[in-house]
Amino acid sequence: MLDGVCLGEILIDMTPVAQPQGINYEPNPGGAPANVAVALARMGKNVGFIGTVGNDFFGELLRHTLESATISTECLSTTSKAPTTLAFVHLDGNGERSFSFYRQPGADMFLQWTEKEKHLIQKTKILHCGSLSMTTPHLASLTKKAIRYAKKHKKLISFDPNIRFSLWKKPSHARKRILSILHLISILKASEEELLFLSQKNTVNEGLQWIRRFSIPLVVITRGKNGVIAQSPHGQLYCSSFDVPVVDTTGAGDAFVGGLLARLSEFENPLSLSQQELLSVLQFASAVAAITVSRRGAIPAIPSRSEVEHFLTSYQR
Repeated sequence: MLDGVCLGEILIDMTPVAQPQGINYEPNPGGAPANVAVALARMGKNVGFIGTVGNDFFGELLRHTLESATISTECLSTTSKAPTTLAFVHLDGNGERSFSFYRQPGADMFLQWTEKEKHLIQKTKILHCGSLSMTTPHLASLTKKAIRYAKKHKKLISFDPNIRFSLWKKPSHARKRILSILHLISILKASEEELLFLSQKNTVNEGLQWIRRFSIPLVVITRGKNGVIAQSPHGQLYCSSFDVPVVDTTGAGDAFVGGLLARLSEFENPLSLSQQELLSVLQFASAVAAITVSRRGAIPAIPSRSEVEHFLTSYQR
């Protein structure tokens, strides 16, 4: 039995590194669902991945990265129709990032949906995905099929919009496609900005009120240094963030999701937690993210479970 299956993009983050002669770019394995998969694995969970890489050096590197993390790659396909997708990361003075994608097309767009992928989902507790695997009508159709299949087989479905507007023809297209699947999911993790965009509201509280119409059992909104707000059947809950030096925020949200899903998978009824249990889960996930932002890169920066537990016991608030 798998604890989680992550579906969607796996790519190379070209991460900027300052050198005396200027900025160099360092290739690091990435892609939001792949980051979440590695985070889950580093928390000691059994994980599978559904996605596609190119028939090239970077594709081999990504496959090796997943296999080195003991993640099942039986549903990691290889295509010769496009190269492995690249995302150039741009960091501002605060470590906040933006992206330029080389994806016209990229290998991650050749997602597969066969009996093999169905079988992998049958074996898991949780399916996690995001909106990059919904940026074309064909990708959106396959992602919805996977979500509906997981729903039919009573799996928990986790979704992180992880919106990259440069990959959409119009912001309204992103909003429409994301809203079309929200009624199917069990766990929504979104940034504050994503919640306000999806809800078209002005405050987080207004956004949380609006999103109740989709009856999502657990909604978690990350707000960077301003902590996390969760909405569950027991009401709203706030969890403060950890104050750490920020080097690179790439993959921070994905690391948080990995920590969140890892802890939720350990409960018999993860969508019916008490406020105290949920707070403990959020603190753990926040610690995973805090350690990640203190390092460069996405996957290379994600800590092990023992590092997270040491951080939680030694951190001085």
